[in-house]
Amino acid sequence: MNKIIPVLSIITLALLQVTASNAQTVKLVLNKGSKFEATTVSISTSVSQMMGQDIESKFVNTTVQTIEVKDSRDKATDLVSTISKITANTNMMGQEMNYDSEKKDNVGPLADGFDKLVGKPRNVTIDPSGKVINEDKSVDSATGAMGMMMTNNMTSVIPMIQAALVGKQLTPGSSWPDSLITNSNKLNVSITGTYLVKQIDKNIATIGFTGLQNMTGTIEQMGQELGMKADSKITNLIKLDMNTGLVIENEYNITGTGNIDAMGMSIPITITSKVNNKITTF
Repeated sequence: MNKIIPVLSIITLALLQVTASNAQTVKLVLNKGSKFEATTVSISTSVSQMMGQDIESKFVNTTVQTIEVKDSRDKATDLVSTISKITANTNMMGQEMNYDSEKKDNVGPLADGFDKLVGKPRNVTIDPSGKVINEDKSVDSATGAMGMMMTNNMTSVIPMIQAALVGKQLTPGSSWPDSLITNSNKLNVSITGTYLVKQIDKNIATIGFTGLQNMTGTIEQMGQELGMKADSKITNLIKLDMNTGLVIENEYNITGTGNIDAMGMSIPITITSKVNNKITTF
């Protein structure tokens, strides 16, 4: 028995060394002049309980944005993100509203927020790990709560970069915990969970994330700002190009419960949201 234990230890060590040698490190490759297009489709449904009745609201949104690498240096990369198109449909308390940035007759709360987003360049600087070190906040201040809700949760300024993956050594089956906190003067979001590498095939890594999301702050509905607090479960499926370290597809699902403060009442609410990002190079 004493001889078997050292043999097993040697075999285990050898397997660990083989796994380490096969690990691929995620490194960002962003060349000056490169351009990307990101299409984000989101479907969100909420059900609130008021006076014994369930009231359903639905929001469907498609956003197209371009991201250009303006400059790439050893310690920083400058990007410019511009939303080129937004379509949206919402049905709240029986009232339907639509928005299409390619039409000129948009009016109402959706137009008030989205008109200020379309065609407005947003400058972002990231470090080699993909973390944002400088960002133009003027778009947030101009669009108010609705614009920030969309920018923070429906589409990222740089959707093809996920900083939590950069620098990681990936092998099928590897996992690690992570957390993210996003604070603004309107909405605060924290996410904690675990990444898991499901497979790596032809230099495309499929990575899953499972975690919890906490959201507190104010949102905008029908032109009014409402207090909100919600706790949700989140799952995320990512396809990552190991040659460039860039995300080519990203889909996540959120289900949760919370409360909205309105008209002096605390209204229970359930939330379901599905968001898909697809990124192409051109």
